[in-house]
Amino acid sequence: MTVGSILAGATIGQRVGIVFYALTSSNNALATFTIAAVCHAIYTVYILFMLPESLSCPEMEEARRKYAETLQNAEGCFKRTMTRVNLANPLALLGPNARSATPRWGLTSLVICYALGFMLIDVSTIHNVHFAIV
Repeated sequence: MTVGSILAGATIGQRVGIVFYALTSSNNALATFTIAAVCHAIYTVYILFMLPESLSCPEMEEARRKYAETLQNAEGCFKRTMTRVNLANPLALLGPNARSATPRWGLTSLVICYALGFMLIDVSTIHNVHFAIV
């Protein structure tokens, strides 16, 4: 359903952009990008301020305690900075858990299938665009 929503949004968004571009008096392409930027700003405000928190208060406190403990265990300024800025740490959720008695291969296989699906969509899109131009 997510892939279908993405494809529907890409299709509808392009059509709306074309219609808006044609309806503007001077055919100003900047207006289309301005509307896209405003939509992204609205989405960002929604994510930052309106999306509900997924953790309960005790779970948030436990996560904060573990994070503070991780920062205290980091030795040296560089390692402490890299611990704070670590962007790959949340991706550990997608891999199998080696410490667990039963690895989480279901989530890993879901991510692999999702990535392969998007690769197929990209190849299909490139193929369609190539034959549309030629």
